[in-house]
Amino acid sequence: MVEVLYFKFCRSYFILELVGGEVNASTSNRIDVTRETFRAPKKYFYQLIAFRRVYDVIWLLLNVGLDVVVFYISESIVWAVMTALFIEGVRRALKI
Repeated sequence: MVEVLYFKFCRSYFILELVGGEVNASTSNRIDVTRETFRAPKKYFYQLIAFRRVYDVIWLLLNVGLDVVVFYISESIVWAVMTALFIEGVRRALKI
């Protein structure tokens, strides 16, 4: 997971930056970033908020889509509401 922070958000998007400077590649062409610390400068916070909104919209579309499918299959609003509560519970349990 730390490699994702380094390669995606630090090297590609430039949203995060390393606190301790640049990471040096070892002789085996591997980059070890397990001991590195990252920070997000205040000038990039608006980009992090945009990522969060994308994830929220994806979960909303998943929730509504499954609710509609369950409603049409079961023809019961109770099952549709139970599905919505279950998906929301999963989202909160995963802290997304």
